[in-house]
Amino acid sequence: PTVGNWMGGGGGSSGMKGLKKPFSVAELHDGRVLLSMPATHTVLLVERATGDGAAPTVTTLIGSKGKGRVPATPAATGRPGDCRVDTPSMMKVCKDGSVLLADSGNNRVLRLSPKMDRVSVLNVAADLNRPLSAVERSDGSIVIADSEHNRLVITAGPPSQGSTPTKCFFAGSDKKGDDAVKDGPSGGAEKKKSGSWFGSGK
Repeated sequence: PTVGNWMGGGGGSSGMKGLKKPFSVAELHDGRVLLSMPATHTVLLVERATGDGAAPTVTTLIGSKGKGRVPATPAATGRPGDCRVDTPSMMKVCKDGSVLLADSGNNRVLRLSPKMDRVSVLNVAADLNRPLSAVERSDGSIVIADSEHNRLVITAGPPSQGSTPTKCFFAGSDKKGDDAVKDGPSGGAEKKKSGSWFGSGK
C-alpha cells in the first residue's frame, strides 16, 4: 500500500502544518471531508488535490470568527461562515447528505445542510449537557449521546426546524439493567435490521 501524510504535522512533502488535535472525520457524499477541531473550536472542509504531490485544499467552514454560540436559538439558521461553536465533537452524515455536529461546549447539536451552506440547531425537548455524538436512525429520528447526563436522548421523530421542540425518549442513568448507560456515553451505532441501538461508554 502507498503510505502518505495527507494532512498534518507528521512530516512528508505533502504534509500540511497547523492541525491541532483533530477529533472527528466525516466524508460527505461528494467525497469532500469534514474535520472537527475541538481545541480551536473550528470545523474544516478538506478537498483532496488531484495532482501528484499537491496539498489538499483546506478551508475553515465553521469557526472562522472565533469561539461562540451562533446561531443562538433553534428557530434560527445561519451561514456556516457566521457560525460559532464551542468544542465541536463527533460528526455523522445523514442519508440526505446533511451532517449532524455535536457542539459539545454549547450543549446542543447542529445540522449542516447537504450543500454545506446553512446551519441550524436541532430543537429537541431535552436539556443536553456536553453531547458528544448524534446519529440519524433509519426512520429519521436522532439518537444523541448526552455525555454528562449519562444517557441517550432519542427523538420521537425527525427533529422539527420550527420553534416547537421535538419530543424525546431517554435511556440512561435513571434506568437499571440493560437500559443503563454508565460513565458518559460517547457514541452510538444502529443495528439496521432490528432498529436497536448500542451505546458506548467513555
